[in-house]
Amino acid sequence: MGKNKKRAQSQKEAQQADRLIKILFAALIIIGVAMLIGFSFMKI
Repeated sequence: MGKNKKRAQSQKEAQQADRLIKILFAALIIIGVAMLIGFSFMKI
């Protein structure tokens, strides 16, 4: 019984890690696009 609980916990942690990585990637892409837009406006 203890093993199944441990496995569920590690699976939950892995899902949280995957979600965190996706959020970080999305944030980096958004920041990159925002910077490109900002620089293009600064040049005008």
